Amino acid sequence: MRRALAWLGKGGARKIAAMGITNQRSTFLLWDRRTGRPIGRAVSWQDRRGAAVCEEMAREQPAIQAATGLRLTPHSTIGKVRWLLRRPGIRTRAEAGDLLFGTVNTYLIWKLTGGAVHATDDTNASRTLMMNLAARAWDPAQLARFDLPGAMLPTIGPAAGWYGDARLGRLSVPILSSIGDQQASLVGQGGYRPGHLALTYGTGGFLLWNIGARPQARTRLLSTIAWSSKKTTHYALEGTVNAVGSAILWMKDSLGWLSSPAEIDALCRASREEMFCVPSLSGLGSPYYAPVETAFFGLNRNTTRADLVRSVMAGIAFLMHDNYERMRRERRAAPRRITAGGGAAQSRWLLQFQADLLQKEIGLSNVYETTSRGAAYLAGLECGFWTGFDALDRLSRPARRFTPGVSAAEVNRQCNRWRRALELARAWEAPTQTN
Repeated sequence: MRRALAWLGKGGARKIAAMGITNQRSTFLLWDRRTGRPIGRAVSWQDRRGAAVCEEMAREQPAIQAATGLRLTPHSTIGKVRWLLRRPGIRTRAEAGDLLFGTVNTYLIWKLTGGAVHATDDTNASRTLMMNLAARAWDPAQLARFDLPGAMLPTIGPAAGWYGDARLGRLSVPILSSIGDQQASLVGQGGYRPGHLALTYGTGGFLLWNIGARPQARTRLLSTIAWSSKKTTHYALEGTVNAVGSAILWMKDSLGWLSSPAEIDALCRASREEMFCVPSLSGLGSPYYAPVETAFFGLNRNTTRADLVRSVMAGIAFLMHDNYERMRRERRAAPRRITAGGGAAQSRWLLQFQADLLQKEIGLSNVYETTSRGAAYLAGLECGFWTGFDALDRLSRPARRFTPGVSAAEVNRQCNRWRRALELARAWEAPTQTN
């Protein structure tokens, strides 16, 4: 905000109409109501310390999905909250209302408003598995099922709405949006209307299809809220790939295959050997939900670094494709429009390979940081900076389009080999991690 003020120059504070907040949805923390200090480090969405709780509650899966639209997995917030409340002294403080719970947006709102507002939005609340998707309110049955105290929970509002005024020195700025990162990316790519499918290649990979005013009743994927305001709620069908940016960092920092992500495209183009990788560093997300270890198939003495890097990037695209095919089957339709954003979308090779697999055109967003833009769009609409979606349509036009460059027969050949690799990887499942 200080940098924004400096950029705006003299009198710039008068030009700031509002601010929006977006965040990793399932990353959460607990903090002291009086001091505002967290009781420990934030618990990441990729943290798996709730795995044992998930095993204990596995029989409740049908009831959980019926209420929340989501599956109970080790990435779920609710299992890790229950794990954390088992630590000495924490439950007593939470039941007394001395500790507050929140995903990162809630903590930022709390801090920016000086502790005046303890609130979250329905896109983030839905990811905790504590919110009833239809009612858009905390679910008493879920809280009782997991033995969680409601006293620590924030109030729930729409993604576009007032969340108090941020106090920044002498400046007071209204917070007019709060939205989870993947939903924000959907909005930032122009997906505020039904029929739009957004592919986001961030730390993980996500597919969000805006399906309109009604949630998907039965799905092997995830049913969630796309975005909301006081007057409108759109739902989304969501697929997840657990490792995208994290897989690229793994190749760079742990394996030394890359000195920089900028090398990816040249290496992929230089690859001459077809091999397959199942890049499941954090287990497989939808539609498989399995603790599978990363596996490579087809290595031989001619295998090069380029082949290995290409196999990881292709594996990401195959997992996104599997989610897309599941979506098409469940919706019995194809999306009207597909766009892509996120840091890993800078790989032109990845997006071209993805378009080939989907056999559909993919529009590359004209900014990579679509998540921040989505939060800005909603805050700007809420304060009247933009008067409607038509103005946002002009801002959201893709910078580039990727069209399929291989035949459907070739895609089928590659997908058949991929499915064989996936079957072999799933036959060697990772042991459950309990810490």
